[in-house]
Amino acid sequence: MISVKDYLHDSEVYRSKSCIRCDVNNLEKNLSDLFSDQNLRADLIKRGNDVVIRYFANQTNACKNTVDFLRTN
Repeated sequence: MISVKDYLHDSEVYRSKSCIRCDVNNLEKNLSDLFSDQNLRADLIKRGNDVVIRYFANQTNACKNTVDFLRTN
């Protein structure tokens, strides 16, 4: 969840609805919904995975390649 207070612009993360935007006044309800509603949780995970697929390169080897690069340089 990302606080609305910290919201600076309409990024793809928000447009994709891959996270729940909330403020402190409705945080408890949003957390309760997230923990109790399997469909909501599955939908958020799917949308989050879609964002990762679209915007993160080299997902399978990124950590290994980064460590290898750091070791050689």
